Amino acid sequence: MKKIIIYFTLLALHVVLPFLSGVFAYYRADQIIFSQTMELDELYYASFLAGKFYLIMILPLSWFTCYVINKYLRLLVLKLILCPIMCSVIGILPVVFISAGRIFMPEAQLFLAFFNTSGLVFGFLFLIRTKARKYLQI
Repeated sequence: MKKIIIYFTLLALHVVLPFLSGVFAYYRADQIIFSQTMELDELYYASFLAGKFYLIMILPLSWFTCYVINKYLRLLVLKLILCPIMCSVIGILPVVFISAGRIFMPEAQLFLAFFNTSGLVFGFLFLIRTKARKYLQI
């Protein structure tokens, strides 16, 4: 029973932590690109908009990509490199939709920071969770 609770806690963190790291990256990128502080309601709007794309597009595609990489590649080094990189590449897709194809605009760069950071964190956490699952023998 304790193993199952630990596993589901890791699973919940696996979904929430990439999103929170993306929100933090969005906030920091706004400070770097625009050299100003962000109002809280602006951060709420950006988080809501990015959260919809995260749940609908990023989460399923990244999960499937990491699952395929984990299943068909045997070398741990390749898994450690490919999972985060592919999840970050997947993060370009919602930026194309949000910015209407203009991904080099400063506003689009904020969302690119959001989705790339969340993809990196998602890829690493996927590998950690699969190793923990083997260790817990669930």
